Amino acid sequence: MKKIAAHLLFFAARIYWFMFRPKEYGAKAVIKKGDEILYIKQGWGGAYTFPGGRINKNEVPEDTVKREVKEEVGIELKTVTYLGAFISRAFYKYDTVFAYFAEVPEDTNTTIDGFEVIEAIWRSEDDTPSLGWVADEVMDLYHTHAPPQNI
Repeated sequence: MKKIAAHLLFFAARIYWFMFRPKEYGAKAVIKKGDEILYIKQGWGGAYTFPGGRINKNEVPEDTVKREVKEEVGIELKTVTYLGAFISRAFYKYDTVFAYFAEVPEDTNTTIDGFEVIEAIWRSEDDTPSLGWVADEVMDLYHTHAPPQNI
């Protein structure tokens, strides 16, 4: 039932985006634990992506990515490193996406809500799942700008 509701909400949003072509702002995080990266699958389906979401009014992108990661996968990020930004025109909207990188300890676990996020997986870079266009762009920024890992 949750999956059907998520698909319906996403379909309605796509109609709105097609009609009004809104400008939106969001943030995504590449989260690394040891040699693995966290990927999520959202309730409306599609390819894997990274945790993140829409920037609220009067919120800075860094705070957004920390809030969204906590909401979507239950991980509290202490610090994040800015990787860059790009404009996505996916789904008929103009979405400025700010990308971040964070490392978490080896014992970090995820907790998903089963609605917005239906799956969270940790994979090595050699075993990256199929990513959508936005996630591909975020991964390109990660490969270009990620700092050396410390944890």
